[in-house]
Amino acid sequence: MNSKSVSAIGLGWLILGAFAVLWFCFFAWMPPQPGGPDVFVFRDAGCNWAHGDGLVAASVPHANTVRPMLFASYTPGTLVLFGLAASLFGCAGPVDTFYNLALASAAVFLLYACFSIAVTSRWQRICAALLLGAILPTGMVAFDSDRPEMPAFLLLVAILLLWRHAQSVAVRSLLFAAVGLVFLVHPFAGIVGWLLLAFLLAFREHTRAGRLQVLAAGTALYALIVAAWLLAMWSQDHTAIHRFLQHAAGQGTGAGVVLHGAKATGAQSTPVVHNGYAVAFGQLFNPAFPASASLAISLLLSGLVVAAYAFRGPDRARLLLQCAFLVFVLLIFPLAVFPAQTNYLGISRALLLAVLFIGGFPLASAMRGSVVPLALILIGFVCIAPWVGLQMLQSVDARASYDSEQDQAMRVRAFFEQRGIRNPALLVDSGHYFVYKPYFPNLYNRNYLEPGEPTGQYQGLIHCYSGSRAFSRAQLPWDAGLQADEWSLIDGGEQVVRVALFGHPIMRRNWTWMCDVYVRR
Repeated sequence: MNSKSVSAIGLGWLILGAFAVLWFCFFAWMPPQPGGPDVFVFRDAGCNWAHGDGLVAASVPHANTVRPMLFASYTPGTLVLFGLAASLFGCAGPVDTFYNLALASAAVFLLYACFSIAVTSRWQRICAALLLGAILPTGMVAFDSDRPEMPAFLLLVAILLLWRHAQSVAVRSLLFAAVGLVFLVHPFAGIVGWLLLAFLLAFREHTRAGRLQVLAAGTALYALIVAAWLLAMWSQDHTAIHRFLQHAAGQGTGAGVVLHGAKATGAQSTPVVHNGYAVAFGQLFNPAFPASASLAISLLLSGLVVAAYAFRGPDRARLLLQCAFLVFVLLIFPLAVFPAQTNYLGISRALLLAVLFIGGFPLASAMRGSVVPLALILIGFVCIAPWVGLQMLQSVDARASYDSEQDQAMRVRAFFEQRGIRNPALLVDSGHYFVYKPYFPNLYNRNYLEPGEPTGQYQGLIHCYSGSRAFSRAQLPWDAGLQADEWSLIDGGEQVVRVALFGHPIMRRNWTWMCDVYVRR
């Protein structure tokens, strides 16, 4: 390796390091990021575990319960990882924000390490570092925070990098087993990881003997890890496995639209089942959710670029076979089996880039020395950067609003304490989870209320404007399961925060942190 390539590597790492410092400084100055849509699934049980209550949750999709139950809506890896951070630093918004940013930074650094394996060009490495640094908070993986895609991607890429240097049967079998740990963080990523290692085992250049032994031993260890988790969960709660399967493939889940169709409510409030694929793909390319469409477009474009290179070279049949396998695993599989889970598209695209950059098989080798690796990075950047920019503008404009909402949360705590109520059950949206969790351990997600579900167990309601098109209390709609005449306002939060660029509003929604707070009459 010559001195120019060495200096290019060093400069690329310096650029990424500088971006990481800038992003950490920015988020230290800004208010914490709002909780993601799935914060109750992937954070609440971890926070409860950090507080010594066990890995339990009372508010999960389709199953709000009066008493917390053993968490079984997903695999426990993500919850345990965040629970470790929460046990050290507390379950609060700043902790969650910097935890997510640390994972995203690690993901970007790992992806750049993979890119450096595939590319020797100085200018390409510098360009890639600039592009990755600019979108560092996403980790090139996901838009939504508080989800398991980021830690799963980190673990899988680390395994793929180790696989590149592994030669012995024992080491490669252990790496297969390690993918079982990825399954405990993200089941989809765990399945994809097993398929990718099997792919590398079959097509790896200069592979030595022992492939069948590696596959058999590694798969057995993988299955043993998953079985041990299922047994541990069943031993603590005999209903846990059933609840896990119900959440994984039940009505309204990512795979559930394939099995059951998509349920909606007709004009007469009667359940209507629509074709699941039609609803899922309609949502994916819904103009109201352009970020989801950008994930799908970036994955499809990346797949097309890879397919184009599969037609090059003398060994075209083998390249096409490898391309077909990767396209099936990382494009067709998530779209066909989990059409409603747009978050899976981001990790699929990132894994496609990582496995091609790490290489070790003919299709990846055919791309070496070309601009394809940088083009794949550029595609991801173009599809992600606009939403990173909007998120930053939203944080800047809502900064003062967050301070006001913190004061409101303390006033609400004082209100209940004055009446001798130490741990009221509050209904709150996911975005305000970390605002109220430090003061009220017993939180429930308003969006998990089912039509007709009794609400007598809830003593307070946090009714927020953020993300809505309401700029006054009269414009703020009530959820179908809640009746306004059953609640009494104790603290108002009418406030308008518009996201603007150079003084001109660029979004039609209200992004204030403030809320109207109600108690039961």
